Amino acid sequence: KEKKEKKEKKEKKDDEDKEKKDKKEKTEDDDKDKKIEKKEKKRLEVGGGFSLWDSTVSDVATTNFAAPKAPQDKRHKEQEKEKQMAKDGPVKMVAADIINETLRKKADEKKAAKAAEEKVQAEVNKKQKRANEQQAETNESCQIMDKSGLGNFMDKSEVMAIMKDTVAEASTASGSRCQISTRTVIGDKVFIDKNGTFASLGDFSTARGFVFIRGNRAEPGYKLTLSRPSTLYVILSQMKGDDPYLGSWDILDETEMTTPDFEAGGVPDVAEVRRKVFKTLESRQVSIPKPPPGLDMVLLFVVPDFHADKFEGEEEEDGEEEHELSAGAYLKNKSGRVPSWEAFSEAVNAVLRAAAGHGESAGALAGAFKERAAQKITREDSKEPRPFKNLITDRDGTVNNYCDRYSSSVQSAYNAAWLSHFARHCTENAVFVTAAPLGGRPSAEGLMELCVAPRGEFTYTGSKGREYFDLITQRVLEAADLPQEQRELVDELHRRILALCSKPGNMKFLGIGSGLQKKFGEVTMARNDPACSVSEPESRRFMAAVRRVKEELDPDGTMLDLHDTGTDMELFPRAVAGASQSFDKGSGVLGLEEKLKLGISIGPNIVCGDTGSDLAMVVAALKLMCGEDMVKVWKDRMKKEDTPDDDPNLEEMAPRNTSKTAVFFEGEQFVAHASEMPGQSSQSLGMASTYSEARNSEASEAVEDAEFERKMREAEEAERRAKEEEAEAREAASGLAVLFVVSLKENEKSPNLVKDVRRWCEYSGAHCAIVPSPDVLIAGLRRYANQIAGRSVIEPTAQAAVEEEDGEQKQDEEGAAQGEVEQPGLDGQACNGDSKENGQEQQAVEAAGVGIEVETAGEAMVLGMDLQALQSVTTGPNVD
Repeated sequence: KEKKEKKEKKEKKDDEDKEKKDKKEKTEDDDKDKKIEKKEKKRLEVGGGFSLWDSTVSDVATTNFAAPKAPQDKRHKEQEKEKQMAKDGPVKMVAADIINETLRKKADEKKAAKAAEEKVQAEVNKKQKRANEQQAETNESCQIMDKSGLGNFMDKSEVMAIMKDTVAEASTASGSRCQISTRTVIGDKVFIDKNGTFASLGDFSTARGFVFIRGNRAEPGYKLTLSRPSTLYVILSQMKGDDPYLGSWDILDETEMTTPDFEAGGVPDVAEVRRKVFKTLESRQVSIPKPPPGLDMVLLFVVPDFHADKFEGEEEEDGEEEHELSAGAYLKNKSGRVPSWEAFSEAVNAVLRAAAGHGESAGALAGAFKERAAQKITREDSKEPRPFKNLITDRDGTVNNYCDRYSSSVQSAYNAAWLSHFARHCTENAVFVTAAPLGGRPSAEGLMELCVAPRGEFTYTGSKGREYFDLITQRVLEAADLPQEQRELVDELHRRILALCSKPGNMKFLGIGSGLQKKFGEVTMARNDPACSVSEPESRRFMAAVRRVKEELDPDGTMLDLHDTGTDMELFPRAVAGASQSFDKGSGVLGLEEKLKLGISIGPNIVCGDTGSDLAMVVAALKLMCGEDMVKVWKDRMKKEDTPDDDPNLEEMAPRNTSKTAVFFEGEQFVAHASEMPGQSSQSLGMASTYSEARNSEASEAVEDAEFERKMREAEEAERRAKEEEAEAREAASGLAVLFVVSLKENEKSPNLVKDVRRWCEYSGAHCAIVPSPDVLIAGLRRYANQIAGRSVIEPTAQAAVEEEDGEQKQDEEGAAQGEVEQPGLDGQACNGDSKENGQEQQAVEAAGVGIEVETAGEAMVLGMDLQALQSVTTGPNVD
């Protein structure tokens, strides 16, 4: 084997040596040929001899470049190609050509299909966006975030108030007055003097806080006076020239905002949007000049800074006279001081007397009591009706002070005593309508477990009035139906949140604030309490976890809604299909009226609250007392108040004509002379008329005059009926007393609450009182109840007084017989006699020898109570 390997190596080496030798020989041959060629060339150059190749060169000068060709035309090439194909016959395509051609056709088809699909999708998106806009207009929702940073939207009334107070004055560049539209919807006119309308507002809708300045198309350009920091948006059509316009304004990218669409009226398309921010008082006077020729359309939208104050030095313009105390005038006092306890008590009493209809003064009521006492009969024995049919009230924040923890928000003894006294003597039905869980079941914790008033004095309802405790059956019943699928949804949501709270680090949220509350149709989960016991990062972490639970249960976001109050998260089903809105306290009042036959439509009634959600109870009471149609009329008037488009002064800007032909459009009358129609003068018409035409015209005018008079009579009759119906409705609403608790701090958070309450009362004719705390309201109710009953809650009834007097007389007689008479000792605390009628109460308190200190509204009040009398009105649970 070794020999063989050596042999192979040797042969390989020999082959390599041979290759090297052949390569070397070839290289030497090449070098030899080159030397011979070089010698030959040198010889020719030196000798100058004749070469045969020289005779073949042409005498004509030639160039190394091709001659220029005629301009190439693609059509000529195609023609030549077709001729060649006709000459050569059908060309057989190879497989590669067929494949390429097929792929090219498919690509073209795919491209065309994609373009068509995008066009269809764009149209669908456009329709969907319009539908969303219309839905937002119907729901009248606003998408303006509040400044709390919690992700909540501002209240609609607050948004509208700011929008209405953003532009003080607006006119065109030529000086004509513009309309300031705070509520622009699809179908509204784009210009005052043209018929073009909005087919879509895009991102410039009222829900996003945009105020539209409507001017004349013939007078482009604007002059504005702003009342607060704002951002202005100018929408421009295509510029035909090169003249600069609004060069200092920012140009928005096409994808940044969706622009409006128009229909009819020849309104040009939007080509560009420019924006500029005005923050200072010096910049409040804004001038947008007349555009250069070639720019056909200039539209202006204004967005106020909803979180900024009005310009310094800009005073509130309020032409109304100062409202009386009962309307909440104390809230305008910037010093933070409020009127006296006596003043508020008298304001509440004045409203109650006016609503009850008797109009009796305190002295007259006390006289009536003395007359009954002289006759030794009680008010009940005299069969006098109670002043009010119903008391409908919220609890926490209205007639009971707030507490940091709901579980410890037990009703105070004095609160239960005075409320029961009022309910027993002043109302036929006293109903609590709260958003809290009702309770009243084994192992439940709700409203009924936290109230200590005697059973039977009040009807307790929970979950915004969806459920109530029936005094006859002693069971919790439903006042409003809840669809089965929503019931199951709420149950599953509660189960999952409870499981979330059982995880490490989440258990503490069950013990703060509202904790976890399962209501009828709603779940409330606390993430903090008023004392901020939990840090904000930890609170937000837990809120994010609850949101994830909601999204897992409702990934599309169509079944559940979440509202964050800052301390609580309220989760509830969205309104079912066909419902105008979600269930609120107004819906609860209407359901309770149907179930319990409260007689709210008869009145008089009292409605008490402290938040915007309680205002729905006022509206529901007005619907029952005055009719839904009239409430809708008042609601429309309030909307028009917030929409300056309906300003009657705008008639001055409309083209006038003085005709005798009456034309009616939806109840509005427009008159025009046939001889003075636009574009024709009376002189030209007269010259063209013949005698017969004149006679026909006279006959036609007579018919039109008769028709005009008939329409006028019908309009006058309709107006008269409408006034009569409203007068009747206001008369019915005058039996409604609206008592709201709004503190200075709460007024800063919700500045429009008092305004909305007052407006409803002013339009309807209801009586209104605004007080700063629950204790002030309770004191006012106590005072009124004392006047009606003729005694305080700790004094005996008239019959009991007679019996006690007889007993004392008998005891005196027995004592005289025994030669001694026992005298009771006086050792008591003084009671605050806030009126002359409380003299008897003060004496009784001094005799009782018991004092309870209660501090409210910055004043200390000492309240004396007879322990035996107090025990009689505190028979509910949790008394200890």
